[in-house]
Amino acid sequence: MALFLLVPKSSPPSGGGAQKKAQGAKHDGTRQNHDSHVNAISKGLAWARIQHRGGRSGHPRTCKNIFSGISAPTEDTRAYLHIIPDLEINVRPLDEGPLAGKISLVDAKTLSPCDAYTDNQTGEPNAAVNARQKRANQDYHAKAQKLDEQYGCDENNGFKASLNSFGQDSRVLGPVIGAFGEMSSDVEHIAETIATELASEHFTYYLDKKTKAVRSYFRKQLH
Repeated sequence: MALFLLVPKSSPPSGGGAQKKAQGAKHDGTRQNHDSHVNAISKGLAWARIQHRGGRSGHPRTCKNIFSGISAPTEDTRAYLHIIPDLEINVRPLDEGPLAGKISLVDAKTLSPCDAYTDNQTGEPNAAVNARQKRANQDYHAKAQKLDEQYGCDENNGFKASLNSFGQDSRVLGPVIGAFGEMSSDVEHIAETIATELASEHFTYYLDKKTKAVRSYFRKQLH
Protein backbone atom coordinates (compact mmCIF):
# COMPACT_ATOMS: atom_id res chain seq x y z
CA MET A 1 0.00 0.00 0.00
CA ALA A 2 1.30 3.46 -0.84
CA LEU A 3 -0.02 6.10 1.49
CA PHE A 4 1.18 9.25 -0.25
CA LEU A 5 0.52 9.05 -3.96
CA LEU A 6 1.24 12.51 -5.32
CA VAL A 7 4.90 12.12 -6.13
CA PRO A 8 5.55 13.19 -9.73
CA LYS A 9 7.03 10.52 -11.98
CA SER A 10 9.46 13.12 -13.31
CA SER A 11 10.47 16.67 -12.60
CA PRO A 12 8.29 19.37 -14.14
CA PRO A 13 9.63 21.20 -17.20
CA SER A 14 11.74 24.30 -16.73
CA GLY A 15 8.81 26.56 -17.54
CA GLY A 16 6.91 25.25 -14.53
CA GLY A 17 4.66 22.27 -14.12
CA ALA A 18 2.03 20.65 -12.02
CA GLN A 19 1.67 17.47 -10.05
CA LYS A 20 0.04 14.51 -11.72
CA LYS A 21 -3.71 14.91 -12.06
CA ALA A 22 -6.01 12.02 -11.29
CA GLN A 23 -8.19 10.91 -14.17
CA GLY A 24 -11.85 11.84 -13.96
CA ALA A 25 -11.19 14.82 -11.69
CA LYS A 26 -14.28 16.85 -10.95
CA HIS A 27 -12.23 19.81 -9.75
CA ASP A 28 -9.17 21.61 -11.01
CA GLY A 29 -5.80 19.89 -10.67
CA THR A 30 -4.81 21.66 -7.46
CA ARG A 31 -8.03 20.73 -5.67
CA GLN A 32 -7.89 17.17 -6.94
CA ASN A 33 -4.32 16.77 -5.70
CA HIS A 34 -5.33 18.16 -2.32
CA ASP A 35 -8.29 15.78 -2.01
CA SER A 36 -6.14 12.81 -3.04
CA HIS A 37 -3.60 13.81 -0.40
CA VAL A 38 -6.30 13.95 2.31
CA ASN A 39 -7.86 10.66 1.20
CA ALA A 40 -4.49 8.92 1.20
CA ILE A 41 -3.84 10.00 4.80
CA SER A 42 -7.35 8.88 5.73
CA LYS A 43 -6.73 5.49 4.14
CA GLY A 44 -3.54 5.03 6.13
CA LEU A 45 -5.25 5.99 9.37
CA ALA A 46 -8.06 3.53 8.67
CA TRP A 47 -5.51 0.81 7.96
CA ALA A 48 -4.11 1.34 11.46
CA ARG A 49 -7.64 1.62 12.91
CA ILE A 50 -6.95 5.13 14.16
CA GLN A 51 -10.18 7.04 14.69
CA HIS A 52 -10.49 10.14 12.54
CA ARG A 53 -12.90 12.47 10.84
CA GLY A 54 -12.55 13.67 7.28
CA GLY A 55 -11.25 11.95 4.16
CA ARG A 56 -12.77 9.06 2.28
CA SER A 57 -12.20 6.58 5.12
CA GLY A 58 -13.13 8.94 7.96
CA HIS A 59 -16.19 8.66 10.18
CA PRO A 60 -17.78 10.98 9.32
CA ARG A 61 -16.13 12.07 6.09
CA THR A 62 -16.29 15.75 6.96
CA CYS A 63 -14.99 17.93 9.79
CA LYS A 64 -17.46 20.75 9.28
CA ASN A 65 -19.09 20.37 12.70
CA ILE A 66 -15.95 20.38 14.84
CA PHE A 67 -16.46 23.99 15.93
CA SER A 68 -20.26 23.85 15.91
CA GLY A 69 -20.43 24.03 19.70
CA ILE A 70 -19.14 27.59 19.70
CA SER A 71 -21.89 30.11 20.38
CA ALA A 72 -21.45 33.31 18.42
CA PRO A 73 -23.51 36.19 19.90
CA THR A 74 -24.66 37.27 16.45
CA GLU A 75 -27.50 36.31 14.13
CA ASP A 76 -25.16 34.08 12.13
CA THR A 77 -25.58 30.68 13.77
CA ARG A 78 -23.35 28.97 11.20
CA ALA A 79 -20.14 30.86 11.89
CA TYR A 80 -18.36 27.54 12.50
CA LEU A 81 -18.58 26.76 8.77
CA HIS A 82 -15.91 29.40 8.15
CA ILE A 83 -13.23 27.17 9.70
CA ILE A 84 -13.25 23.53 8.60
CA PRO A 85 -10.10 21.39 8.88
CA ASP A 86 -9.41 18.55 6.48
CA LEU A 87 -9.00 15.89 9.16
CA GLU A 88 -9.35 15.36 12.89
CA ILE A 89 -7.09 12.55 14.15
CA ASN A 90 -7.84 11.02 17.54
CA VAL A 91 -4.61 9.58 18.91
CA ARG A 92 -5.44 10.05 22.58
CA PRO A 93 -5.56 6.27 23.17
CA LEU A 94 -2.02 5.81 21.79
CA ASP A 95 0.92 5.60 24.18
CA GLU A 96 3.66 5.98 21.57
CA GLY A 97 4.34 8.08 18.51
CA PRO A 98 4.90 11.80 17.85
CA LEU A 99 1.18 12.64 18.04
CA ALA A 100 0.19 10.33 20.92
CA GLY A 101 -2.17 11.51 23.63
CA LYS A 102 -3.89 14.28 21.69
CA ILE A 103 -6.60 14.96 19.13
CA SER A 104 -4.94 16.78 16.25
CA LEU A 105 -6.44 18.84 13.43
CA VAL A 106 -4.96 18.61 9.95
CA ASP A 107 -4.88 21.20 7.19
CA ALA A 108 -3.25 19.39 4.27
CA LYS A 109 -1.46 21.30 1.52
CA THR A 110 0.16 20.72 -1.85
CA LEU A 111 2.82 23.07 -3.14
CA SER A 112 3.21 23.89 -6.84
CA PRO A 113 6.41 25.24 -8.42
CA CYS A 114 6.48 28.85 -7.26
CA ASP A 115 8.57 31.54 -5.58
CA ALA A 116 8.60 29.49 -2.39
CA TYR A 117 11.40 27.48 -3.97
CA THR A 118 13.45 30.26 -5.54
CA ASP A 119 13.06 32.58 -2.55
CA ASN A 120 14.34 30.04 -0.05
CA GLN A 121 18.07 30.39 0.44
CA THR A 122 18.51 28.27 3.59
CA GLY A 123 19.86 25.23 1.79
CA GLU A 124 17.94 23.01 4.22
CA PRO A 125 16.29 19.84 2.86
CA ASN A 126 12.57 20.28 2.21
CA ALA A 127 12.78 23.91 3.32
CA ALA A 128 9.97 25.11 1.03
CA VAL A 129 7.41 22.53 2.18
CA ASN A 130 8.34 22.95 5.84
CA ALA A 131 7.94 26.72 5.54
CA ARG A 132 4.48 26.19 4.01
CA GLN A 133 3.64 23.79 6.82
CA LYS A 134 4.56 26.37 9.43
CA ARG A 135 2.44 28.99 7.72
CA ALA A 136 -0.57 26.63 7.64
CA ASN A 137 -0.58 26.53 11.45
CA GLN A 138 -0.12 30.28 11.74
CA ASP A 139 -2.91 30.95 9.22
CA TYR A 140 -5.30 28.70 11.09
CA HIS A 141 -4.77 30.47 14.40
CA ALA A 142 -5.06 33.85 12.71
CA LYS A 143 -8.35 32.72 11.15
CA ALA A 144 -9.70 31.62 14.54
CA GLN A 145 -8.73 34.98 16.06
CA LYS A 146 -10.41 36.83 13.21
CA LEU A 147 -13.62 34.83 13.65
CA ASP A 148 -13.67 35.62 17.37
CA GLU A 149 -13.42 39.32 16.57
CA GLN A 150 -15.91 39.16 13.69
CA TYR A 151 -18.60 37.33 15.65
CA GLY A 152 -17.88 38.77 19.09
CA CYS A 153 -16.98 35.45 20.70
CA ASP A 154 -15.78 35.23 24.29
CA GLU A 155 -12.02 34.71 24.40
CA ASN A 156 -12.43 31.79 26.81
CA ASN A 157 -15.04 29.96 24.74
CA GLY A 158 -14.47 31.16 21.18
CA PHE A 159 -12.77 29.75 18.12
CA LYS A 160 -9.26 30.53 19.32
CA ALA A 161 -9.80 28.86 22.71
CA SER A 162 -11.31 25.80 21.05
CA LEU A 163 -8.47 25.58 18.52
CA ASN A 164 -5.93 25.77 21.33
CA SER A 165 -7.39 22.60 22.88
CA PHE A 166 -6.19 20.50 19.93
CA GLY A 167 -2.79 19.08 19.11
CA GLN A 168 0.65 19.21 20.65
CA ASP A 169 1.16 22.78 21.89
CA SER A 170 -2.07 23.77 20.09
CA ARG A 171 -0.41 23.19 16.72
CA VAL A 172 -2.48 22.43 13.62
CA LEU A 173 -0.71 19.82 11.51
CA GLY A 174 0.03 20.97 7.97
CA PRO A 175 1.34 18.00 5.97
CA VAL A 176 2.64 19.34 2.67
CA ILE A 177 3.63 17.52 -0.50
CA GLY A 178 5.82 19.64 -2.75
CA ALA A 179 6.02 19.99 -6.49
CA PHE A 180 8.99 17.62 -6.66
CA GLY A 181 7.57 14.92 -4.39
CA GLU A 182 9.25 16.15 -1.22
CA MET A 183 7.31 16.00 2.03
CA SER A 184 7.14 18.22 5.10
CA SER A 185 7.86 16.96 8.60
CA ASP A 186 4.18 16.54 9.49
CA VAL A 187 3.86 13.93 6.73
CA GLU A 188 6.59 12.03 8.55
CA HIS A 189 4.87 12.52 11.92
CA ILE A 190 1.59 11.12 10.62
CA ALA A 191 3.35 8.21 8.91
CA GLU A 192 5.28 7.45 12.09
CA THR A 193 2.06 7.49 14.12
CA ILE A 194 0.39 5.06 11.73
CA ALA A 195 3.45 2.80 11.60
CA THR A 196 3.73 2.77 15.40
CA GLU A 197 0.12 1.67 15.77
CA LEU A 198 0.46 -0.98 13.07
CA ALA A 199 3.64 -2.32 14.68
CA SER A 200 1.89 -2.53 18.04
CA GLU A 201 -1.07 -4.38 16.52
CA HIS A 202 0.93 -6.86 14.45
CA PHE A 203 4.08 -7.29 16.54
CA THR A 204 3.16 -10.82 17.66
CA TYR A 205 3.20 -11.89 14.01
CA TYR A 206 6.85 -10.83 13.72
CA LEU A 207 8.20 -12.45 16.88
CA ASP A 208 11.64 -12.80 15.32
CA LYS A 209 11.88 -9.03 14.81
CA LYS A 210 12.36 -6.12 17.20
CA THR A 211 9.56 -3.55 17.55
CA LYS A 212 11.71 -0.90 15.86
CA ALA A 213 12.25 -3.15 12.84
CA VAL A 214 8.53 -3.88 12.53
CA ARG A 215 7.73 -0.16 12.75
CA SER A 216 10.32 0.57 10.07
CA TYR A 217 8.75 -2.08 7.83
CA PHE A 218 5.34 -0.44 8.04
CA ARG A 219 6.79 3.03 7.48
CA LYS A 220 8.24 1.83 4.19
CA GLN A 221 4.78 0.63 3.16
CA LEU A 222 3.34 4.08 3.82
CA HIS A 223 5.53 6.28 1.62
